Amino acid sequence: MMNRSESGKFAPGNPGGPGRPPKGTEQDYADAVRRAVSPGELADVLRAILGKAKRGDIPAAKLLCAYTLGIPANTVLDARVNELEKLADELSQTRQN
Repeated sequence: MMNRSESGKFAPGNPGGPGRPPKGTEQDYADAVRRAVSPGELADVLRAILGKAKRGDIPAAKLLCAYTLGIPANTVLDARVNELEKLADELSQTRQN
């Protein structure tokens, strides 16, 4: 049973879950994928996803967009962070003058 507060956040004292695997384990999986799939095979898969997306397959289009354009929430957040950093730089320069 999860120990959460009324707002849904983990309550103090909650032991949490197992977390992510160690970095070495993640690297082992990534290396195994690279050894198992050649660049040509990956290109074939990407062309198949592109073909499905062009034929109106929404999940294929979402997958393609997520990996080429970024997930929309992240893209919007990144743009906002860049905008705020620019404003902070301008403010800093104004204060120096």
